[in-house]
Amino acid sequence: MHDVGFYEMRQKVTDGEISKEFKLVNPAYTSRTCPRCIYVKKKCPFTQRTFFYESCGYIADRDLVGYLNVLSRAGSESS
Repeated sequence: MHDVGFYEMRQKVTDGEISKEFKLVNPAYTSRTCPRCIYVKKKCPFTQRTFFYESCGYIADRDLVGYLNVLSRAGSESS
């Protein structure tokens, strides 16, 4: 599945070709939203790899923040 584009993957999910559980998650603001306090940063330059959320003091790599938010949304959104 690593060489499948997003559109093709979505079609396979929709058509029932994928037998494992697979959820589509809205990716909007996943790397800009604090996974602890849900504060959304207004500006996040792509060159800035580590984020500090002033609202709660959370510090993490932007990829980890995005991963945690996608994981959280997958558990709370319907597919």
